[in-house]
Amino acid sequence: MMDRDALKALFLSQVSTPSTTSTVERLAKQLNAAGKHATVEQRIELASALAHAAFLAPDRIAEVYDAVTLGWRGDHVNAEPIATLPDNASEPAPEGLWDAYWAVVEDAVDGKLDALAITERTAALGQWMPESRGSFGNGKLDALAITERTAALGQ
Repeated sequence: MMDRDALKALFLSQVSTPSTTSTVERLAKQLNAAGKHATVEQRIELASALAHAAFLAPDRIAEVYDAVTLGWRGDHVNAEPIATLPDNASEPAPEGLWDAYWAVVEDAVDGKLDALAITERTAALGQWMPESRGSFGNGKLDALAITERTAALGQ
């Protein structure tokens, strides 16, 4: 078993590089087939792909998670693909983001966080996101904005 420093180093070596949807699909398929016997390297590779999409390329979240579903379940999501921006290039990680992220991971592994605390700490990672990401990326989306956007979807 790798120690925590080695796991973090492995994560950091992969998280800044975007994964293709075929890579994410392959990893999900392998992890599902392996079950409890999945390697830590496979788990870290998928975790880094998901973290990359969430924090550095949020416009790719739907396509990356759809690829996980396809790999895990063997079938496509039963919905129209979500349109992405023409330029969905990744942004560099803000200084301090991955240390804050890894602190959440370690506290969760140590049993220091319940579901609510994990959610709060994960949401707080939005403080590390640049203003250029807009409301979704910088954690400043409030309940009123969510309600307004949800209502607009129903029209």
